Amino acid sequence: MSVHPANLLPLCKVCNSDIKGEKDPLAHATITDTFIPYRRFARPEMRLAFQDDGQGGYSVSLQPANDDPVSTSRVRNFDELFELSRRWSRAMGEISEIAVNRAREYIEARRDGGWDIDVQNIPAMIDTTCVRMERNWGNESYEYIATEWLRWANIHKPALLQMLATV
Repeated sequence: MSVHPANLLPLCKVCNSDIKGEKDPLAHATITDTFIPYRRFARPEMRLAFQDDGQGGYSVSLQPANDDPVSTSRVRNFDELFELSRRWSRAMGEISEIAVNRAREYIEARRDGGWDIDVQNIPAMIDTTCVRMERNWGNESYEYIATEWLRWANIHKPALLQMLATV
């Protein structure tokens, strides 16, 4: 696949050389069980599942977005190839900090602009922050995972809302 035109996609050195390295994406899968850049995108077939470890930390795993066995196989193979669940889980402290800082910056700008900030309007501000963060996907380290974590936290972490309301 290294010379197939559908597979020509620049990857950073860490992902391509250090993580994927010599792993063969077809070693334990068929071509239909892989994501091929420009032909079959990964994002519509997967979702991120976050877990609070109860001690202030989080883990994340790639999960299939549906029950289709082929999608399940693609997601599993993709995660094994690039070790995203493991790598992102190790970086969740930094990732959650990025997300909270982005939300805090937006909320502080609104407060400085004369907006009243309270727990009731924080969820909408977090939603807007996430939309704004999407513009940096691919340009900033961890911006995608930070955006998705912030969306998850907006629903599952009410203490986050309280903390942001007092910024």
